[in-house]
Amino acid sequence: MKKLVMITMFLVFSFSLYAEEQNTIFMDYYRKATELGWLGLSYCIEIDDENEIEKELFRLSLDPTNSKVKIMDAKAAFEELKQYIESEKEFYNIHKGNPKFINFKGCIRMFYYGTGYGSDYNTQVERIVKKYCKDCK
Repeated sequence: MKKLVMITMFLVFSFSLYAEEQNTIFMDYYRKATELGWLGLSYCIEIDDENEIEKELFRLSLDPTNSKVKIMDAKAAFEELKQYIESEKEFYNIHKGNPKFINFKGCIRMFYYGTGYGSDYNTQVERIVKKYCKDCK
């Protein structure tokens, strides 16, 4: 009976370690794509504080399981995302001459339609993360 309990505990523990490893791999890529997407939104809305962006990009470049290992060129990824956003501003009616509220709505529309309805923003963010994060699963 004691052996059966030990074997069961071992199997449960092994399965939980495997599930945690799979979750870490998934969360690594998913987290990076999500955070890069939010950084792009803050850039579009023009609420980006340079110091905060630098901190976020540094954190985004690191492996979430080992904060001393850099696995992504987050600065290059963010620059490419900014270029994409600049190319889409006309389509979403985001211009310097507009009131901030109109530009805010355009940025939200680009972000929301990109994540909710499969338009190009989310696809571009995922492509950029795959390109610059070689060690993401």
